[in-house]
Amino acid sequence: SNTPLQSLGLLNEVQRVDMARSLAVRVLSEVSEPKERMNQLFKLLISRHPKPDERRVCDELLHKMKQRYQKDEPAAMALITSGTPDFKTSLVKSELAAWIQVASTLLASDAALLLY
Repeated sequence: SNTPLQSLGLLNEVQRVDMARSLAVRVLSEVSEPKERMNQLFKLLISRHPKPDERRVCDELLHKMKQRYQKDEPAAMALITSGTPDFKTSLVKSELAAWIQVASTLLASDAALLLY
């Protein structure tokens, strides 16, 4: 079933955060064009490009999360190192944390859950 409690669990499970971090690192490392990163994330998780409304919502989430983590680096580091305290990266922390949030949200979406 797809219930609010299930969604809450999916968004906060350590394994989901690890998957989201791996996806975010992959997208940021493999795709240099910022606008193509969202296409790649959707392709990896949902096997298609985002629909216009999905892109708008995900772009808004990404923008808000970047702003949040630029103002709060300890929160970004807490998310980035969640489950793997010794995780090291040369990526911009606020950017990586924002992409982790977007990937985590997509991992818990109906589109991703029903596909896999």
